[in-house]
Amino acid sequence: MKKIFALILTVLFMFSSVSVFADAPSKWAEEEVNNALTAGYIPDAIQTEYISPITRGEFASLAVSFLKYELGYSAEEFIKIVDADFGKVNFKDTADENILIAARLGIVYGYDDGSFLPDKHISREEAASMLARLYNLYGSIYLYSDIKFTDNDSISHWALSDVKFCVAKGIMKGVSDSLFEPGGVYTREQAIVTFNRLDGDTDWEQHNRNAKIRRKMSKEIAERELLSNTNIITLIEKYETPYGTVYYTYMSGIMHARGYSLLLIDENGITYNLTEPVPSGKIYYYIPKINNISFYPEKTHFSFEVSFDTELKREDGSEIHKAGTYYFEANLVSKKTTLVNFIPKDNLSVLEQGIQNYLEEVKADKVIERFDTGAYGVVLYLKTGTPLSGDGDDRYILTLIGNDGKSHLLPCGPVLSLYGELPQISDITLSDYNSVISYKYVYTNDLISASPEVKEPGIYSCKVNLITLESEKSFIKTN
Repeated sequence: MKKIFALILTVLFMFSSVSVFADAPSKWAEEEVNNALTAGYIPDAIQTEYISPITRGEFASLAVSFLKYELGYSAEEFIKIVDADFGKVNFKDTADENILIAARLGIVYGYDDGSFLPDKHISREEAASMLARLYNLYGSIYLYSDIKFTDNDSISHWALSDVKFCVAKGIMKGVSDSLFEPGGVYTREQAIVTFNRLDGDTDWEQHNRNAKIRRKMSKEIAERELLSNTNIITLIEKYETPYGTVYYTYMSGIMHARGYSLLLIDENGITYNLTEPVPSGKIYYYIPKINNISFYPEKTHFSFEVSFDTELKREDGSEIHKAGTYYFEANLVSKKTTLVNFIPKDNLSVLEQGIQNYLEEVKADKVIERFDTGAYGVVLYLKTGTPLSGDGDDRYILTLIGNDGKSHLLPCGPVLSLYGELPQISDITLSDYNSVISYKYVYTNDLISASPEVKEPGIYSCKVNLITLESEKSFIKTN
């Protein structure tokens, strides 16, 4: 009786051992499976029965979980990317979110009848194709190997290049040195091992710029990616802002992307092209030199100019750009650039002629300061030679010469003559994207006699809108 009881215990122990073994990966896969488990992207559903064949649905879940982990996105961030860039997919036999995402990304395909068959097992050659399509989302498939398995002829033609890639990349190996077994069972542990081999791949850095799904990066990695190829990219200047770093660069050696550019890399490592709306030049997408890059005090915006000497049209007669200067404003908050104004080439001489005519009219002794606003013309701060008011004191004028050559006085409140003469002014600044000019001036008791509308001597500030020409004066303090 004791022998029978002992035999029963032995049998029970054997079955118990088999069950425990089934829930652990094979010895050859143990280290790589544990690495993947530690990384945290293996779905709970396949963290058991590792030698079981993996299903299409399980592979889709594993692929999506891996992509979120590998590219550094939260589930919410990843869904937003997929929704923004990839079309909808539906299957008649499943509404599983991960399956639908994997299908939208092109990692897995459905069948002609509209089904997906999530419980169907995957062959090894099917796995190779799915892995290659997954890697191609964020990397670049360019490695191929002359595989020398004895069953090469058994590999389907549609999977051959993918098998070559996976073997060359070291993602997949044969079941032995001589056999690949393209139609063989692809197990859960084999799938986990192949994803572990994809993890930590370093080739992505050189392909990230053109990837279908870009990796979420640190600002430092993004900068290194931008500037790493010094044979192509030349850094001209960089500007630090609260919204990231703006890089003024010149790109050469690439026919479809030559020229100058302004790129913003934010704190999340995302790169934005701030010259996207700028017209291109004669050679493909060539953007000419960018001039007068000017940041506003808060560094929420900056302005810049691009000029073309000649008009350029396409073969069909449609216009690429006119001859003249384009004025742009880049918004670092919205990451958008807009065209503010365009001055035809002939009008540039109109502006300069208008300036000369005005200087002669007011008998200017000296141009103390000139402010080129770009979109709104030129502001001149002048000292008149013989005071137009006739009292012998020095007088000053602040005038806007518009791009049409016409002049507009910019005083605030009382002036010292019909010519808009002012006392000497200071602290002249442009703001609000060069559309507002501010300055300060002092009225003494002597000057008040010439301008009785000023009731109190002291320091005043003035702000003039260059678009509407409306002004606002405020008293600062007694002199």
